[in-house]
Amino acid sequence: INAEYMGEPLIWEPWTPASVFTTWKAYFSSTCWLYGRALFDHLQVPIGLVESCLGGTRDEQWSSPEALDKCSVAADEKNSGLWNAMIVPLLGMTIRGVAYYQGESNEGNPLSYNCTFPTMIDDWRARWHAGTDGQTDPLFPWGFMQLNSRDNATHYTAPVPSAHFSPYDGGFVGIRWAQTAGYGYVPNPRQQNVFMGVAIDTPNANGAVHSIFKAPGSLRLARSALATVYGKPYDWTGPQITSVSWSNHNLQVTYTHIGLGLELHSQDGFEVYNGTYWNPVKTTSVSGNSIILDVAGLSNLTQLRYLWYADPCTCDLFKCAVYAREPLIGALTGDEPFLPAAPALVAIPPP
Repeated sequence: INAEYMGEPLIWEPWTPASVFTTWKAYFSSTCWLYGRALFDHLQVPIGLVESCLGGTRDEQWSSPEALDKCSVAADEKNSGLWNAMIVPLLGMTIRGVAYYQGESNEGNPLSYNCTFPTMIDDWRARWHAGTDGQTDPLFPWGFMQLNSRDNATHYTAPVPSAHFSPYDGGFVGIRWAQTAGYGYVPNPRQQNVFMGVAIDTPNANGAVHSIFKAPGSLRLARSALATVYGKPYDWTGPQITSVSWSNHNLQVTYTHIGLGLELHSQDGFEVYNGTYWNPVKTTSVSGNSIILDVAGLSNLTQLRYLWYADPCTCDLFKCAVYAREPLIGALTGDEPFLPAAPALVAIPPP
């Protein structure tokens, strides 16, 4: 599809690393290819992948005018073009699901993305179901890659002033939150039958947008699909916060979906809010399904956030704080024995 859109002839070739990454001039998504390979490795049935993509685009370009209208976005010449050119021609083809990787170009308006992204999912599902005379599931699985890191600044060294905080203030942080419709996890009440791959701990050392480590994120997305779509017995979400409570003047953060247990790869990543500053706090210990945060000397705390920067985990691979130990799902390169917790924002109860 990409080749035709760019005015080049459509060529069918055997699906090999050489044809994908050399013959096609790197047009075919490495994340998509690795995702499909992982599904085949487990299911041992042919996996058909149809790529329709163009880099540096906004989700408004992939949305129908009707979907944009529901979010009060103007249907101008800049919007819906890729929807018409690269999605509408496919609506007569029965599909099993969608794997979606986009969002960087929407970083200027995360609050709008909080509406346009889930609305686009609803719209694609309805139109694909209708376009295939009901052969495509009207709630077909939708997987997406949560945005990776960008930049390489230093964080967690001093309080950050923030008198008027909003999770949609802008940038990659707000888009990651909007990708989950403001819940911090999927599936959720707004996004049913949706799964994601977390890639925030696979940064480029030079701060570039796209990670050079394609396999970990791709296999995390495949793990999610194998569990949610194909019923395989895998944990796939990574740790999710269920509660925050006080414990001997410290904060105890309790998780679910911890697999074989929690593990810490760093002490940094958490901040607490006192109405004026976001104060970095250290993790002091992990026990069972909980971690302890040292909040000594801090008062009037109302919110806790985790990984709330464009580049929250330094420039080192797999160096965010909270992970769940997990068994490997196969022998493919890039499969790691842990899953990271995604960015989170939760309330802190009174002491």
